[in-house]
Amino acid sequence: LAGLYSFSARIDPVPLIVIATAVSGALRKEAMDHLDRVGGLLRVYKVTVKSLFLIGLVPTVIMMLFGRPLFAAIFGPQWIDAGRVIQILSPGILFEFIALPLSVFFLVTNSQHYTLVIQAAGFACLVGALVVGRYLMHDFMATCYLISAVMVVVNLFAISFAAKVARVNHPSHLDAIPYLPQFLEDS
Repeated sequence: LAGLYSFSARIDPVPLIVIATAVSGALRKEAMDHLDRVGGLLRVYKVTVKSLFLIGLVPTVIMMLFGRPLFAAIFGPQWIDAGRVIQILSPGILFEFIALPLSVFFLVTNSQHYTLVIQAAGFACLVGALVVGRYLMHDFMATCYLISAVMVVVNLFAISFAAKVARVNHPSHLDAIPYLPQFLEDS
């Protein structure tokens, strides 16, 4: 069962994570430039969330509806249950796809404390889901549903906190870079 989860978790999100990582790199520069010009990130936030949602929606719906037959056709009938796991995890993967690039907002606005809170809460909830699924429900697929629910909730919080950070006007992105050496700030 762990092999099914591991295989599913490695195969499905890979294309979306590659896209999200590329978006993160471009978004960081765009966010810093936008902070210089406007002082806030709300417009960039809205465009980013909408774009990522639209990009991720089609593959998510396809996996939710056809994960089992797709995995069986591509990897063989022995992997049909891995397709079921993907069907269950797909909503969580979609929201992770949206939340991952938004972490750039926390970096450029010097509000990484939100990231720490989100990561700590997510870890605690994930451990809780695994314990409940294993010891109370005694069902692997039910555990997958719990994990997906945790992924959705934690990533929705990350998206919400990014919106909060995006609404604040920041006077200068130079104040938002904690690792900027002092001699650069003085010049």
